[in-house]
Formats: sequence, C-alpha cells, structure tokens
Amino acid sequence: FTRRIIGVPKAESDAILSFLFHQISDNTDFHVRFKWEPNSVAIWDNRVVTHSATFDFWPATRHALRATPHGEKPTSVADYERETGKQARDRQLVIWEQQGIKVEQNPIGASTRRGYND
Repeated sequence: FTRRIIGVPKAESDAILSFLFHQISDNTDFHVRFKWEPNSVAIWDNRVVTHSATFDFWPATRHALRATPHGEKPTSVADYERETGKQARDRQLVIWEQQGIKVEQNPIGASTRRGYND
C-alpha cells in the first residue's frame, strides 16, 4: 500500500521501502505462526501488522470475522500539544535518552545535504 516516503528522494524512498517490504515478507524473526486448535481465537491490529493467511488447516474449516474500530482520529503534533499542554517527543529518542545514549539532532526545519536531487 505504501508507494513513497514523502520528503525523501525517490531512489532512496524506493530502496528503503524495498528493504522494509522484504523484511516483512522474508524475515521470519518478524513472523508469528498461529497454531489453530479447536476454539482458537486470534486477534491482531491491521494498523500496525501485516497479515497473510496460510491455507494449512485442511481438513478443518476456519471462520473469520473482521472487526474495525471507529472513532480513533489521527491528530497533529500541534493539536496534541495544544490539547494536552505537553510537548510531543519522539519515543525512540526518549528511550535512548533514558539509556544514556546521545543522539545528534538537526534543528527543526534544517535538512541534511544529500549531494543529489530527486
């Protein structure tokens, strides 16, 4: 479904997406195999995982229902900060900070020179 990373040159975007798509499809470290047994129930969140069914339950049958939650509206950083009074922070940077790892950051609005154009 993802075709392009906005703000990244197309060649770089294609390479990153190709790498990520292959990680999802080929890397078994990121796979879950669910062993169906009588009365099994499996639930996942399609917003953050990729699902592919494997036809390996023959001769048994499998019945599936999709439940889609409503009402979760995305919010912008500005709206989040205005509504909560908190400063939005990158969760990974917070984790690294807690671990004592220093990460250099570009000032907001600054860009890194790439040496080529998209």
